[in-house]
Amino acid sequence: MHTHGLGTGGTPLVLDTHDPSEAREALSNAYCPHILTVSQPRDFHAVQEEVTLGPLSIHRLSYGSEASVDAEPLASWILISMVLKGRLAVSSGGAERILTSGQTIVLDSYRNFRLVFGVNSQLLTFRFDRAYVEEALHDLRGDKTTPRVRFGLQGPKSLRAAATWNAVSSLLVRESNANTSGARYPLLQDQLIRTAVAALADTHPLAIDAREVVGLQADSAAVRRVMAIVEARPEYQYQVADLAKSSGLGVRALQEAFRNQLGTTPIGFIRDVRLRRAHDDLLSGRGTTVAEVADRWGFSNLGRFAAQYRERYGFPPSATLRR
Repeated sequence: MHTHGLGTGGTPLVLDTHDPSEAREALSNAYCPHILTVSQPRDFHAVQEEVTLGPLSIHRLSYGSEASVDAEPLASWILISMVLKGRLAVSSGGAERILTSGQTIVLDSYRNFRLVFGVNSQLLTFRFDRAYVEEALHDLRGDKTTPRVRFGLQGPKSLRAAATWNAVSSLLVRESNANTSGARYPLLQDQLIRTAVAALADTHPLAIDAREVVGLQADSAAVRRVMAIVEARPEYQYQVADLAKSSGLGVRALQEAFRNQLGTTPIGFIRDVRLRRAHDDLLSGRGTTVAEVADRWGFSNLGRFAAQYRERYGFPPSATLRR
């Protein structure tokens, strides 16, 4: 997703500090009260940009160093966030997701949650006014009552749903850029935000029934078991059937749980872990050649590894090795 205008000097910079206490206070006001823990204070640099479009604000946030946020419920807001760079771990109520570049998550107004930002991670967040979302869904669906809008920690319902949300969110970013440049279209803006609410509800599963939330937590436990197995030995040539047996789910159920919880497949997760380990080794010089590092982490095809690495990091592995 392109975010031209965000970070190019035209977007209001509402936070730029090396002081964790100042960052916590400012971001508590923007979202909700929370505890901010920083692993490397000397590398800490919190930056947040913000554009407001009526009941919607668009934020771009980074902390520089690894940082964890232990937060109370959002109360007034519903957030949908996309990782632009790096890695984000999200946990709440026994469920957990690990997000990498391009993946999204929805945080509703009613749950405590914990976020762990990786080093130099960047997050693009659409902050919706909860009351506006509930009223808009009431109107769109013609409901006689307005239930609390609840989401699990899943990603989009499908790859097509993810593409639909990305298209709508790109339009929101473009409109925010027009707003900062003085080209305001209030009627279009209002309709676009209502469209975004409809897209949010259609592309990300709503958890209206408490039993759905319990099911999500059970699937999350199975996914975490598989994640732990892979993280412990990512170079091993796993079979999905064996991972499914270890998780306590069938193959199809495990595939679906990974799509819901992580926005990927078990094989995609294994590839992501291997790429991350290879990237770390190349950065730290643990290996004299790209082929050596690729083989260490289970990549049998060097050309395919190079292509996947370039797609993930934006440059070839040889460029990282030369740094």
